[in-house]
Amino acid sequence: MGTNTRRKGAGEDGPDDRRLTLRQRKLIKVIQDSIRTRGYPPSFREIGEALGLSSTSSIAFQISTLTEMGYLSRDTGRQ
Repeated sequence: MGTNTRRKGAGEDGPDDRRLTLRQRKLIKVIQDSIRTRGYPPSFREIGEALGLSSTSSIAFQISTLTEMGYLSRDTGRQ
């Protein structure tokens, strides 16, 4: 899973972050920071720890929502 720099249909300035909740912005930052420092995205549990969430289903929901909005994409080749 990686982050997109532009949302589908976004203008030249990139995604319209006003549509994101604070939690969604933090989640994207956690993923970006992990990819930048470790080279790969964090696990759902690591995301939960960083955001103070214990439910992996709520993290999955947020990731699914951000993917549908075009802010995240999933690597299909990863096992």
